[in-house]
Amino acid sequence: MANNVRPPPHGVVVAHLLLFFVFCSACKGAGGEYDENRVALASGIEIVPVRMKSGHPTNNESIEAALAEPEGFYKRALQLNAEAIKGTPQLRFEVLGFTDRIECRENCQELSARRAKMVYDWLLVAGVSSSSLTTPVGHGSNMPIGDNETDEGRSRNRRVEINPTVD
Repeated sequence: MANNVRPPPHGVVVAHLLLFFVFCSACKGAGGEYDENRVALASGIEIVPVRMKSGHPTNNESIEAALAEPEGFYKRALQLNAEAIKGTPQLRFEVLGFTDRIECRENCQELSARRAKMVYDWLLVAGVSSSSLTTPVGHGSNMPIGDNETDEGRSRNRRVEINPTVD
């Protein structure tokens, strides 16, 4: 019996390679290195997690004062995230806050919820429709992405993620 499996047309292979290249390029930093802080979605939009200073936000603090350094980078990331969300009204996004294990011995849940709520409120003021967002949620020090034994790892864990979600 002859094998009737044909390779995909040349155009399909090229399209898949191009999509892969675009996806991988979007995850690279300005110097061409892979940037684990950038999340490129298959839809072509890119969402950047926002890092916060240790113990921030405090009550009545501006988002600019709570953002980690470089503050300008994360402020621009918020602006780009807002534009990406507004540009994809067919998707809904969750806003999730996190802490490191050391910065809050007792109320990590509360601090992470304040972080998520601060970013959520900022997105609404920036023109994102509330129907595009789920209720912000704090996860405390659960789900670390960095090593809580190092300064850099703890810095990576103090974040707010904006993720597409399926309701």
